[in-house]
Amino acid sequence: MVGREEFVMCVGVSLIIHAIIVFSLSEWLILGVLDTYIFVISMLAVAMALAYVMYEFAMYVRNKITIKDPIEPVAISTVVVGPLYLAMVYGMVTYIAKYVFESIGIVEFYVLITAVPVILFIITIYLLTS
Repeated sequence: MVGREEFVMCVGVSLIIHAIIVFSLSEWLILGVLDTYIFVISMLAVAMALAYVMYEFAMYVRNKITIKDPIEPVAISTVVVGPLYLAMVYGMVTYIAKYVFESIGIVEFYVLITAVPVILFIITIYLLTS
C-alpha cells in the first residue's frame, strides 16, 4: 500500500474505535442541537488525530523493522495503538464518570476522555521520531 491507502485504513479503524466509544456512552447521550454539532466535530477531530497517530506509528514500524508485506505496519499499528487507546479511554471513564452531570457535561466528558489519550500518543510519537 502507498501512503494514502494506509492513512485511509487508519481513519477507518479510528472511526470504528470511536463508534465503539459512542455506543458505550449512548445511554448518557441526550444532546441539544449545539451539543450535537460540538460532539460530532470533536469526534471527527479526535478520530483524525488518532488516525494520524496510527499512521505515524506504522511509518515508525516500517522504518525500524524489515517488513515483507506492505499492510503489516498498519496491522501492527492497529493491534498496538487500538487496544491501548481503548484501555486508556476505559480508565478515564472509570475514574471521571462520577463527575458527569455534577460538574461537567457529557460533551466535555467525551472530549476529555478521547482527546487526552490522543494528545499523549502524539507526544509519544513526537519523542520517538525525533
